[in-house]
Amino acid sequence: MVSIGLGMSLALLGTAETSLAGHDRDARALRYASRAAASLAVSELRRLPSVRDVGRAGPMAEVSATPETFVDATLTPRGPWGGGALDLRALTSRIQAEADAAAGAAASHPVWRLFVYGSLADLVPDAGVPAYLVVWVADDGGIVLVRAAAFGPGESRALTELSLAAAEDSDAGAGLKVLVVRPDP
Repeated sequence: MVSIGLGMSLALLGTAETSLAGHDRDARALRYASRAAASLAVSELRRLPSVRDVGRAGPMAEVSATPETFVDATLTPRGPWGGGALDLRALTSRIQAEADAAAGAAASHPVWRLFVYGSLADLVPDAGVPAYLVVWVADDGGIVLVRAAAFGPGESRALTELSLAAAEDSDAGAGLKVLVVRPDP
């Protein structure tokens, strides 16, 4: 009986270890995906003739006036992992509420707009992990803020935040410099 008990314990321990390793692999893949989304957004911001309009509303209030070319057809896409739909409007509202709370009674605060949003599989067909990428941008008095998220199955997600500054003599995207990178805040 003792041998059977020890054998069962070892089998369960091996199963738990395999499960934990899988979760760690998926979390790491989401972190890389959020960083890739942030890099994609910075690349697109640098191509813009001016970054002044990134904080302005586009055809829909949640979307930037200068969205990137990698955007989904809807603001309620289905999760690529077979789960329910993501509500990008609600996510944008949540981020905006966080920014408003952090700004407190300040006269101005950044207004967050969608800039990049789509399935990772649309960018990298053999990505190996089902993820949905969303990047928001905001203009905070000449500093361009970027918040990139990679959403995965269940409630899993990873975030990467950046602060960018334009060169003093230009507002062109080509002159943007990365000031701060905050992975997984």
